[in-house]
Amino acid sequence: MIDLGFFRVHELQLVEWERVYAPLNVAGELEKMKQWLTANPKRRKKNYQRFVIGWLNREAAKVQRAQIESRLYASVGSGNRLPSAEQHQENLRIIAELEADM
Repeated sequence: MIDLGFFRVHELQLVEWERVYAPLNVAGELEKMKQWLTANPKRRKKNYQRFVIGWLNREAAKVQRAQIESRLYASVGSGNRLPSAEQHQENLRIIAELEADM
């Protein structure tokens, strides 16, 4: 059991979150949550499980978005042209769909 002050996380739960949110450093994100909760005492949570999942989903979406954008624009440095306006809009649509799925 890992005690984060405001809530406790069972080690099996931590392993599960690390599997589901593989690109993230889940232990590091839990420490960020603890620091955020300490800095915002009036914004305490009633359901910490929901708070943690929401936080991890948002952070995972940021990582996915950054990975997609880096792949989409990686060709710029190789002398290839930028994507067309239509392709750019399609890329933004894909990113929005990924965020909605989280």
